[in-house]
Amino acid sequence: VTFLNLIDSNREFISYVIDLNPNKHNNYIAGTGHQIIDYKKITELNIKNVLVMNSNYLEENKKLIFQEKINTNLLSL
Repeated sequence: VTFLNLIDSNREFISYVIDLNPNKHNNYIAGTGHQIIDYKKITELNIKNVLVMNSNYLEENKKLIFQEKINTNLLSL
């Protein structure tokens, strides 16, 4: 939330927030209004790049994307 409010408060650069928690899907980030979506929508929405905010989860996310045959680039800070 803080990152988005500082870097993209007007939703110019980041289209969506992806969260594995289904209770967060279809909600919005406070302050910026970025919609929170399920990772399964990456293909449907033609999302080419995904920024993984916590590098501790990068490998886990890579495995998930590979298993689900989702074509996207995972980037980490």
